[in-house]
Amino acid sequence: MSSPLKVRVRAAALAAAVAVLAGAPLAQAAPLTNLPQTTYTFTGGDTGAQPNTGLVLAKDGYFYGTTESSVAYNSQIVWNYYGGIYRVKPDGSGFQVMHTFTGKADSGLPAAKVLVAKDGAIYGTASSGQLGHVGQYGTIWKLTTDGQFSVLHTFGGPEGAYPGVALVQDPASGLLYGATGGGGSGNHGVIFSIKTDGSAYKVRHEFFDDVNGATPIGLVFGTDGNLYGATARCFNCGTENYGTTFSLKPNGNAFKVLHRFSPADGEGQNPHSGLVQVGNWFYGTTNGGGQYGDDMGTVYRFDAKGHFATVLSLQYLVEGSYPTSGLTVGANGNLYGTTTGWGPDQFTGSFYEITPKGEVVGVEPLTNVGYQAQADFATGPDGRLYAPLLVGGAWGAGVIAAVGQAFDAVPAPAPAVDFHLSPQPPVITLGQSATLTWTVTDADTCTASGSWAGNKALSGTEVETPTAAGQYTYTLTCTNKGTPTTVSNNLFVNPAQ
Repeated sequence: MSSPLKVRVRAAALAAAVAVLAGAPLAQAAPLTNLPQTTYTFTGGDTGAQPNTGLVLAKDGYFYGTTESSVAYNSQIVWNYYGGIYRVKPDGSGFQVMHTFTGKADSGLPAAKVLVAKDGAIYGTASSGQLGHVGQYGTIWKLTTDGQFSVLHTFGGPEGAYPGVALVQDPASGLLYGATGGGGSGNHGVIFSIKTDGSAYKVRHEFFDDVNGATPIGLVFGTDGNLYGATARCFNCGTENYGTTFSLKPNGNAFKVLHRFSPADGEGQNPHSGLVQVGNWFYGTTNGGGQYGDDMGTVYRFDAKGHFATVLSLQYLVEGSYPTSGLTVGANGNLYGTTTGWGPDQFTGSFYEITPKGEVVGVEPLTNVGYQAQADFATGPDGRLYAPLLVGGAWGAGVIAAVGQAFDAVPAPAPAVDFHLSPQPPVITLGQSATLTWTVTDADTCTASGSWAGNKALSGTEVETPTAAGQYTYTLTCTNKGTPTTVSNNLFVNPAQ
């Protein structure tokens, strides 16, 4: 026979499951005060759709970003559209398409966030183009804020192919550094450098099918002047590889693997974002793995000496899952990120805020705004955080959303109390004893009331020997910062024969 608690727990679990299946939003402990707001809605066609990369604020006061399509998410795909570059002011005004890729000499399908270099110009990459054209392996391009577009370098394959990593600029030399997902002698990508005028292209490191990783996914210059990066999980490698982190001197020397991801150890797998440095730590995200499942993802950090830690395993219906973007450091020193799905309101993903130690500060759902937040945040001149959503708006063509840095706190889950009494049925004869056993999670304190009293540990066992016949009620109330949980068990004592 089930105890009263177990009946209650099963009923609560069933109600939650029914709510999820019915598409009902999860209950919030308090009204949300910082919901993301749409600042610009893409309409498709000549203006582009599906903004797939993060925004960068240039000196002219505009955000610059890229689109990957011209049609709404569920519309017929236009195969001869290769994406574009746009700019828009933080308040959503002044939208302008700065360049539309043709898939030919300029290549197309930009897959990485653009860079505003020291000279004020916008630099970026296009990952591939039409077969039979010189730009089919991708290009490096430059855009001035007055609209002058030029191709700086065209990839040919052996020296790299399919660039999909955001460019970074060496603060010392001014050289641009980037990476490709393919090409090179090992055919698993390269790290390269190039001058801002397009000259002096040079491969600095090549990746092979080995334990050093393949397919570089993110680069950042550390405060020590070295390059740091991550590689993605290699699905077509003979060597099992779930991703790595590495360091490299700007001249290409001293390449060093700092960490190899191991899902068997509860870590994430498949790093899928750029990196950001906070103190001595470099932070990034994986779009899979972690303690909650292969499709959830993690936030991790590592340092130049190879120390590594998973600071957060993302959870379904809490922070969301499957992050493909990096993290942004806020004014308060916290880290802000995005997820593509399964946030607090299920399918839309979320924006989340954590401390550098991985403690969740707050989560903002994307209800009625959009979904597929594949890009990281940019900080606007007003201090708000801005990120494109791949899908959203009346046309489903994508939106740009803004949110303040004071995220709403995640409601603490109600304590889970497993409290039962034996024997069952709970009937004894005067002079006999009964045993109370309990285990509690997600609670700070527990207090007994009714037929027993006092503060109780979060788990324990007590033997009760009543001194008179009658009904005894044992109540346990456990609390945290959220809603308390109270559970009672009744014991019936018959007179002695």
